[in-house]
Amino acid sequence: MGYTADISDSPYTQLKSPDALIAPYGSSGSLFYNDSRRTRYAAIFAENLYRVGRFHVVTSARLEHEQLSTRETAAPHPNLVNATDRHTVPLIGIGNGNDFGCGNETYLNVAQGYRPVRYLDIASPFSEFSAGNDPATTHDLTYEAGVHGWPVIGFCYDASVFQINATNQIESEQVTPTETLNVNSGDLRSRGVEIASAYDLLRLWPAAPRARHLTLFANLSILNAEFTSSRIPGQTGKVPAYASHDVLKGGVTLRGVHGVKLSLLVDAVGAQYFQSRDTAIGTTAALFPGRHHRRSHRSICLGSARASRGRGYEPR
Repeated sequence: MGYTADISDSPYTQLKSPDALIAPYGSSGSLFYNDSRRTRYAAIFAENLYRVGRFHVVTSARLEHEQLSTRETAAPHPNLVNATDRHTVPLIGIGNGNDFGCGNETYLNVAQGYRPVRYLDIASPFSEFSAGNDPATTHDLTYEAGVHGWPVIGFCYDASVFQINATNQIESEQVTPTETLNVNSGDLRSRGVEIASAYDLLRLWPAAPRARHLTLFANLSILNAEFTSSRIPGQTGKVPAYASHDVLKGGVTLRGVHGVKLSLLVDAVGAQYFQSRDTAIGTTAALFPGRHHRRSHRSICLGSARASRGRGYEPR
C-alpha cells in the first residue's frame, strides 16, 4: 500500500509572426496565446497477493484525485478561461492465475480505468469553448484472459483476448459558429487478440556467451472497435479514429556486446480512419491506407547489458 502526490506546471505560450522561422518561444513576434496551466495529483493505493498451491489471486484498489487549473491571459477569442476542474475516481481490479508447470501460466484480469480530463478539454487556443464546457472523465472496464510462459530457455510467448468497454467518450460539439462544447458523447467497445513471441537464437549454441543475446521476435494485434452508443446522429456502429484492425511488429535484436543494443524493426499497420465519423473531408480520404515501416535502432544500455523488460520480449 502507499500514497503518491505531485504538482506540475505546464505553461502554454504561442507567438505569431510573418517570419516562418521565428523561434516558438523567442522574444520576436507578438503574443498569440498564453495559458498558465497547473496539475495537482494525488492517489492512495493498496494491493495484495493470495496464493493457494498453483493458483494465485491479486486484488487492488486505488483512489485518484486530480485537479487541473487553467488561466488564459491571451487568446484569439474574447472569452478567456479561468477555471479549475476537479475529479476523484475510485478504481478496483482483480486478477488470477494458474501456474501449470514448465514456466507456463494462465491469467484472467478485470480492471477499471479512466481517461483523465486534459488541458485542451477545458481551454484551447484552437477554439472558443462555451461557458458550460465541463466534460466528465471517460471510464473503462477491461477484461483480459490469456496464457504466457517461458517453456524452454530462450523462448517466451504471450497470447490473450481482451475487451474494453469505455463510457463517456469526450468529443467536440459545435454550439454556435464560433463556440464549441466538449461533451460526453457516448460509449465505445474494443475487443481483440494479442499474440507475442520471442526466441534467443544464441541459445541454440551452448558455447555462446550467456550475456549475449540475438533475439528474433514478432507481435501481432488484431482489433475490432466500434461506437456502441452516441448522442451524435449516425455515429453508433462506426469505427473510432486511428483504431487500426491489425498491427504487426517484428524484428531482431542483438544486445550484450560492449553494452550496445542493435535492432532492426519492421512495422505493418493496417488501414484506419483519421476521424471518428468515418467520412472524407474535402480531398482527404476517410480511410488512411495501411503502412509499412522498417527502421534500425541503436542504444547504449547503462548498468546492464540485459535490456529486456517486462516478460522478456520486445515492447509492443
